[in-house]
Amino acid sequence: MNNISVIIVTYRCESNFFERIIRPLDDSVLEFVIIANSPLEDLYSLEYVNSNVKFIQNNNNLGIAAAQNIGAENARGEFLLFFDQDSLVKPDLADVLLNDYCAFNGDDRRTRKIGLLSAIDYDERTKAINSKRLRSSRAISDSHIREVSNTLSSSSLISRELFDRLGGNDEWLFIDQVDNDLCHRVRHEGLLVCVDPHVSLIHNLGEGYGTFMGLSFGVSSPFRTYYQVRNLVYLISKDYIEKKIKLLMIRSVVIKFFLIVLVLDDKRDRIKYAFKGLKDGFKRWLL
Repeated sequence: MNNISVIIVTYRCESNFFERIIRPLDDSVLEFVIIANSPLEDLYSLEYVNSNVKFIQNNNNLGIAAAQNIGAENARGEFLLFFDQDSLVKPDLADVLLNDYCAFNGDDRRTRKIGLLSAIDYDERTKAINSKRLRSSRAISDSHIREVSNTLSSSSLISRELFDRLGGNDEWLFIDQVDNDLCHRVRHEGLLVCVDPHVSLIHNLGEGYGTFMGLSFGVSSPFRTYYQVRNLVYLISKDYIEKKIKLLMIRSVVIKFFLIVLVLDDKRDRIKYAFKGLKDGFKRWLL
């Protein structure tokens, strides 16, 4: 059994994540810490309850950033492995990721070590691998592991020591860009963020899809637009984020407004939330 604490944040969740995450990994990890991020969840009544499953019930939605921090504070493992509630994993995921992490970092020939390692993600709706992430990845000599700029929170393995040293998640972000921000801070420490293309994670990406001129993009609720714009603007002010990444963030904000005006429905609500996010993101620069 590995010294890994699996942290799962749920929100208005059904019990199927027990079958999708806990059952497959039950024999290979130290414990599961489940943070229910909505007051109506009755996870205690689920049939599958084991001594290595710890439940934490929040009275309201604190956001995924804060919920993961709470999970880490209550975890006993040397390593933390994060999952979203809709993830679907294979039984060997934790074993393979930890073995890769330890083998890579135990090789004295390597001048840079892995700080965060995750599986490669497949979208459950489209049955497609995240080819964009692989295309933008960089090969590491003598290893099948690929270096990336950022990766999903779900299936991310990080040592507890490093997570604590980085100060955990930035809770002000609440939901969007939480995983990317952590990756940027890992890289700022001189460590690698990597994916193992031999390990897969199946999950649902976003709330839906749209297409424009042959290109597909994720579509979220109008209210979610607020966090998407606000958090990108906020992160542009951070010194630990590379200049080229900041330029990509600026481009993302511009594209977001472009899609709202020309493609997406609920334009009035989306524009309202986008401008509010823009305003609050810039206000945060002054704090």
